[in-house]
Amino acid sequence: MKVVVKALGILSLAIISQNALAAGCGDLNDDGLINSQDSLKVRRHLEGVEKLKSEVAHLADVNSDGKVDKSDESLIFDKALKKPVTLKCPPPPPSRGGRLPGFL
Repeated sequence: MKVVVKALGILSLAIISQNALAAGCGDLNDDGLINSQDSLKVRRHLEGVEKLKSEVAHLADVNSDGKVDKSDESLIFDKALKKPVTLKCPPPPPSRGGRLPGFL
């Protein structure tokens, strides 16, 4: 019985650790990876198909220029291809229950 409890405790710790690390600069779908799905989210945002939610919008501004644009999409795509690029996101906006203009 103790072994099962210990194993579950370790598993819980692993899940918590993974979730804590998952949300990061360029990871727009919170899966812990930067991949083509993240790049596609930026493209869909830019095309007006599906706006980014305000709580993840700062994660898409990977060059910290204050806007989400084609260069952010390109940087995320390059990172997904394992190219040596550096992503630098601005800090998240303060939470006041409101939304950033242009984001859901």
